Amino acid sequence: RQMRFFLSAVLLAVDWVGGQYPKQSTALSHMTFIKALPPSRLGKSHPSLQSYLDAVYPDLVLDKKHDTTKRDDDDAVLRPPVRPKQKEFSLVVVTESRYKRILLGMKNRGFGKGFYNAFGGKIDPGDKSPAYGAMRELKEETNINVPLDVIQRCYVGLLRFTFDDDDEGEMVVHLFHLDVICNSNNTKCDDNNNAKKKKKTKKWDARTIMIDPDCIRGCEEISPEWYDDWAKIPLEQMFADDSLWLTMLLTSAEKGEHLKFDGWFHFNSGGAEVNSVMHYHIAARQNVNDSSLIEEKKEEIPKAEKSKNDKTYKLEVTNQPKFTLEKRLFHELHANDIHSPTIKEFKECWGVVNSVRSHFGNKSFDAIIDVAGGHGALAALFLLLTSATSATVIDPAVVGGVQNAWRHFLGEKKLHYRYECLRTGLRDELSNLVGNGKHSVDPKRVLVVACHACQHLSDETLQISSLFGVNAAVLPCCQKDHDGSWKAAGKTMGIPIGQLMDILTAGKMMSWTTGQNVGVKYQVKMKHIDEKITPQNRLILCKAVALDGSDKIAKNRSNLKVDIAHKKLERAYKRAHHHTDDDNMNLSLSLPSAIIGLCVGMLISPLFRKR
Repeated sequence: RQMRFFLSAVLLAVDWVGGQYPKQSTALSHMTFIKALPPSRLGKSHPSLQSYLDAVYPDLVLDKKHDTTKRDDDDAVLRPPVRPKQKEFSLVVVTESRYKRILLGMKNRGFGKGFYNAFGGKIDPGDKSPAYGAMRELKEETNINVPLDVIQRCYVGLLRFTFDDDDEGEMVVHLFHLDVICNSNNTKCDDNNNAKKKKKTKKWDARTIMIDPDCIRGCEEISPEWYDDWAKIPLEQMFADDSLWLTMLLTSAEKGEHLKFDGWFHFNSGGAEVNSVMHYHIAARQNVNDSSLIEEKKEEIPKAEKSKNDKTYKLEVTNQPKFTLEKRLFHELHANDIHSPTIKEFKECWGVVNSVRSHFGNKSFDAIIDVAGGHGALAALFLLLTSATSATVIDPAVVGGVQNAWRHFLGEKKLHYRYECLRTGLRDELSNLVGNGKHSVDPKRVLVVACHACQHLSDETLQISSLFGVNAAVLPCCQKDHDGSWKAAGKTMGIPIGQLMDILTAGKMMSWTTGQNVGVKYQVKMKHIDEKITPQNRLILCKAVALDGSDKIAKNRSNLKVDIAHKKLERAYKRAHHHTDDDNMNLSLSLPSAIIGLCVGMLISPLFRKR
């Protein structure tokens, strides 16, 4: 009975579908995709659904006399003939068509492990509709929140998969195509609505949304990764059917078309290990005049200008978005299943490196020492973003992960690990670097860094660095006033104790005696990384400057200015006490005159008596 029902549904659907779908257009071929699978693994293409069914089920013969089923013609198109034990899934293709980019996910476990795929999964019993299931899966696997009405408009069609070594099962996949516009700093990543509907023009339809690419993150099951050129997607590392329907979908998207189609695929035995199609049929049609999906409101969108006739909008794309090395590096960590550093730690390291570069310059270092570096990402980023050729991580917690993930970026630059505590490891490492050996490095070309260093670690790092006259940069945390001598002062001035202790730490490095034993002084500056990454965002930068050469001239000039100021002060003092000095002078002159007059008077007084 089930078999008769199945066969009846097959022919009824074939009768209706036969004249509705055109043959697959040669213009939508996949030949421009350089990594597409060879034709030998893509099976035979069938021009009609009946031809496909005849090839897949050659033993089935339908007796029309027993066809008593009732059907709705429209339903026959939307729900082609099905087999028993049908399982429904959702699949969402995410692209940024204006730059020919696509977001793919590397499966870390489960069905398709080790393959790239779009995002989706099994439709749960609690899902209200296939679109709801697609929305839920996209959120879970990429953190992209898409409104339900948008995902409904993104519907493409049904993909049906059968397998030569499974006579009873069929996978029915509801396919969606979501186009996005990436805009950093769009929303907060922890917002439940980090995808915004795009303001519509004639050039933008209701299937396009704006997202913040920084909010994209994967899960244990899948790791998202952007491919900047969808013509180079790794089709050899994807399911074979992707070389058929996905290339067709992307080709139409490149032309600005929203393609709708249904597909039937029958795979050879052997599963993912063989990964080859035996038979397939794709029936495609374009919705060019679907007014419900296009809004013609004349609202401006970024980089959009009115044309001269003021009737349409022209989108001007001047430069492709800068999908920076930062995002590529983080995606490599996910692709290699490396969970340390976390996204927060990675952003901290990235912020520290950029702040140091802006102060010191990109070509100021030859060697980097990362104190208590943990995962080693900070040292590795300095290798990638500055002129440094070697970096050492002292007292690492995780070894090799970052180095292995970024080996193609690092090239010949070396990242070393040293299992030793700060007090002995840093001293010994600096002694080897700046000593008198054959491969010694100029101390001013060495940088010691510590990210999220506690109070005593920050102090010891700076103290040891100053003993060798090298540059230093620390991002302190967990600041403490151990003897409580500054707690009251900070409270009176309204300064948090953490900020106050950082200022005092910077002041120690500005001391007149710091570094003098090795002929340097320190220019100290405090910078801040983005407080959204961490509230402990104060970075103390200490630049070692030699006390000879130009610095001696500057010091002599400073001494000369002090002498001139002192002489001016003396003259001002004399002017202030001018009258007192005159009185003292008159007194000093009148006293001898009085004495002389007295003596003369005593000598001549007898003469007057004789007379």
